[in-house]
Amino acid sequence: MINIIYVDDDLQITKLVKQYLELNDYKVTIVHSFEEPNHIALSFFNLMLLDVMLPNINGIDICKKIRDSISYPIIFISALGLDEDIIAGLESGGDDYIIKPFSLKQLKVKIDSHIRRENRSNVPRKMICTQNIMLNKEKKTGDGSWYYCNFS
Repeated sequence: MINIIYVDDDLQITKLVKQYLELNDYKVTIVHSFEEPNHIALSFFNLMLLDVMLPNINGIDICKKIRDSISYPIIFISALGLDEDIIAGLESGGDDYIIKPFSLKQLKVKIDSHIRRENRSNVPRKMICTQNIMLNKEKKTGDGSWYYCNFS
């Protein structure tokens, strides 16, 4: 099951999003201020939905603060829809940006897309290639411009 953390102070939107996503087999944890995520193991989740305008802190600042410690996708959901807002969100480490009001179906499709991409990037690579050498981790062999090696 995909675990999503949704940080937003809007009770109505969070309730709708949670209901919709849970009907589609996601587990959604709602957090209404950033003080709460400090007590939650952020590594437990597969994706974060993050509002930009939160009480006491900006979602973009949250993203900058946590981006080095989590690698899963962060999707901003915000009423701020100017180019500068979207660019700031993406440059802070966000992976996507949705402007309120939004379609729940579009949100789900974007989540699915990010999770699919995340799953592809987590597939262990069988081959490691550089300029002069190719290593096959599955066969435990290496092939280079000048030599062949077996490292089993």
